[in-house]
Amino acid sequence: FFLINSMATRAGFILSLDCEGLWGMADQPKVVNAGIICDASLTQVYSLISRVLEGNRLKATCAFVSAFAAGAQALRAHVPLLRELASQSPAWFAQVLPAIEDGRIDGWFGEAFYAELRAAGHEMAWHGATHLSLADQTSVDAVELELQLAARLFEALGHSPQSIVFPRNLVGHLDQ
Repeated sequence: FFLINSMATRAGFILSLDCEGLWGMADQPKVVNAGIICDASLTQVYSLISRVLEGNRLKATCAFVSAFAAGAQALRAHVPLLRELASQSPAWFAQVLPAIEDGRIDGWFGEAFYAELRAAGHEMAWHGATHLSLADQTSVDAVELELQLAARLFEALGHSPQSIVFPRNLVGHLDQ
């Protein structure tokens, strides 16, 4: 669902949430098909997150996968680019593309969660366009397509994040 990272600082701590829905498990067909990560479970989790943050007057860095944040309609406008990405990384997109094309979108999109957390004043960070690894093992071409898709989805969101939490915390391609 999400991953919580925290780091102690002199002034307190930094709370970082990886917000990805099924995008974070795209290469795990058993998880994708199990139905555990779905709209209902995501709604419960994000409701809890919002209540806990608000109740404790905490601000977090919410690192959203762009496709998860922008929603199905925004992503459908960019299916050709998504297909091109899939040709670069077929294993990552084996579950994603058929689900979106067949309308099986339960668990893949969380635009309401993004909007709620952003409206509450949390920092909105980038966690990849599709959660594809940005590690050096990923091809330059795939990373470039991921960046193109992110730029288009940022337009749909009306917001460009100023920070990044690398998907799976695998840092790479910093020159891009």
